[in-house]
Amino acid sequence: MLKPLAGERIKQKGPNHKELSMLRSFALATVAALGLLTPATFTSTAQASPGHHYYHRGCYHVYYRSGCRGPWRCAGEYGSHERADRVLRSYRVRGFECYLR
Repeated sequence: MLKPLAGERIKQKGPNHKELSMLRSFALATVAALGLLTPATFTSTAQASPGHHYYHRGCYHVYYRSGCRGPWRCAGEYGSHERADRVLRSYRVRGFECYLR
């Protein structure tokens, strides 16, 4: 008995359902991963220029914490953005993580 050629063996066997299922799963996982990563590639890198003035009514709060898991604490409430920014920078120089709100 002669052995069939490689191309003929594939025609005789037909598609393997396990391989198709794995291929579908891989394709679906790839599409899902790309869908989740796409918004991260379009983040804005725009930043305010140093001369930008903030016109905000009310007050500014400076929050700080000493570690990544520490609680946020309010350093104070300031009437001007410039004063709040100075306090914020003084906390950053001392090694605190802080933000202005």
